[in-house]
Amino acid sequence: MENEKIINLIDRFLSEYKAMEVEVKKHQLLKDLYDELLKLIDNDYETLKTNKEIIVLLLNEIYKDNFYLDEFYILLWSMRKSNNEEVTGRYQQLVEMIMNDSIQNDQKLDELNLRIFRNRFIPSSAKRVKVCLRHNIPINQDKYDVSNIKRILNYYEASGVISNKEEILLINAIELYNRRLTTKESNNPKEKEYVEELYNQVPNIIDGGFQQLEEIEVNDERRVVLDKIVKEIYGYINYFDGLDIVDAIARYREYNLDDNEYSYIVTSVLNKYLDELLTYYGLLTDKEIYINRKDRLDTIKSYYSMLDKYLILMKHYNEINDFRPDDDDDNPKLPDEDAETRQLVFSHSDNSDKAKIITDMKDVPHEYYDTVLELINSFINNKLSKKEIKSLKNNGKLTQFIELKYDQVRIVLKHLKDNIYCVMGIGVKKDNNDMVMYSRLANRKIPNIQELDKLKKELELSEIVKKDLDTLVKTKGRKGTR
Repeated sequence: MENEKIINLIDRFLSEYKAMEVEVKKHQLLKDLYDELLKLIDNDYETLKTNKEIIVLLLNEIYKDNFYLDEFYILLWSMRKSNNEEVTGRYQQLVEMIMNDSIQNDQKLDELNLRIFRNRFIPSSAKRVKVCLRHNIPINQDKYDVSNIKRILNYYEASGVISNKEEILLINAIELYNRRLTTKESNNPKEKEYVEELYNQVPNIIDGGFQQLEEIEVNDERRVVLDKIVKEIYGYINYFDGLDIVDAIARYREYNLDDNEYSYIVTSVLNKYLDELLTYYGLLTDKEIYINRKDRLDTIKSYYSMLDKYLILMKHYNEINDFRPDDDDDNPKLPDEDAETRQLVFSHSDNSDKAKIITDMKDVPHEYYDTVLELINSFINNKLSKKEIKSLKNNGKLTQFIELKYDQVRIVLKHLKDNIYCVMGIGVKKDNNDMVMYSRLANRKIPNIQELDKLKKELELSEIVKKDLDTLVKTKGRKGTR
């Protein structure tokens, strides 16, 4: 695919180069015509009269409209009647306009000639490389064919025809073209595998598509301590390899951390790694660094070293946040199974009373708004059907998390005590095990209801949230088909 793109750009370059050569001939002809015209028009009336027919022919050839020709006729007739200062001045103005046009033409001609001179070796290289790519023939390394093709790619990136990302991928393809070609017929599978791995290094970086993890909310007082731990971990963890990274971080569980706080540490370290990876990506897409082979190889090496650590830690993150529905539990037994009604509190940040579920509703299609409210009300009144509620598992162990479900809607809750549940948030499920969604919702902050006055405050906030949800459904929701 890259080869076809390069061939298309070569064809475009050769076409533009040929058009440029035609332009040179056109402007050279104009230069000759201007030179001849200026010799004739910068004279007295008698000379102008004598050379009138030649001047008219030249004006017609140079200019495709009659402006200059009509002006010349008018002034020549005026000079015959009365050659005063006004007529002379007006004629000199006409001569200066033609001289300026001539100068602009000369400048354009010089510019085109310079471009052709600077690129004079590229067309032959382009034609040779095109043949090689078409017929799977090795490119001659003794000539400057590869570097000339890179100049074509650079030109079209600067012109906006291809993106910076496309340029880098095409440069990578042309540089490794010969090596990949020779290994195709090789009987050495290890060599072939190595070359393909080498070839894929740059595309893998460019197409990495990393996404910043949502920061896990923790108590503000605890955050100060946790951030110190993150800084301490990041300061020495780069000297570890493989699973030693996970073991080093896991030892911090002994610091009496709850699950959310430990996830906060892992997520923070991952996001620091991600910042590093994006920095290396930025360096690789910097043209000066990419063109410099040594700098490029150093950047790629550093990137993949960091990526190995990132992937190991990301696997650990997924393991500790592997919330998923318990498919074997179609009718989970809740701690308050016989309760007539339940009470809800809602997850929110320490510094805000705005419930997370209200923010989540922005990402929920309006046709599901009714569903959200009906699920919550049915849960409060203990009237959900068996299919509308499931337990969540984490690392194969039952947790206190459950989900309310209908169609694609998922509302995640956690049992706190007695008949009180915390609504962690809402998501629209994208696949059978949308771990990112479950992890994001389950890792949110749980309100402190240990003291009676705090519980009372959260229950008061809960009433406000339910009213806000009701208003959202009435103003933006569309009736579903439940």
